Amino acid sequence: MMFVRLGEWISYALLVLGILRLGLGIFLATTAADSSAAARSYLATQNPGEAIDKGALMIFIAVVLGVLVEIAKAVRAQSALNK
Repeated sequence: MMFVRLGEWISYALLVLGILRLGLGIFLATTAADSSAAARSYLATQNPGEAIDKGALMIFIAVVLGVLVEIAKAVRAQSALNK
């Protein structure tokens, strides 16, 4: 049960961080005069596109981890009912 809760927390954290990174990447790409310099300063990436890619990947990983956590919860509930 501890790993399921840990996975749930990690999933939520990755989702929030991924959304922030994706949003900041889009914001810098559309508003900054020198978007590459701004991305290097604020996002530690070479350009905003890289930050957008990493943010989308973090969101995808969070969703996959969340689905695995939900499967683990369902299996645990089902095995508790069968006892």
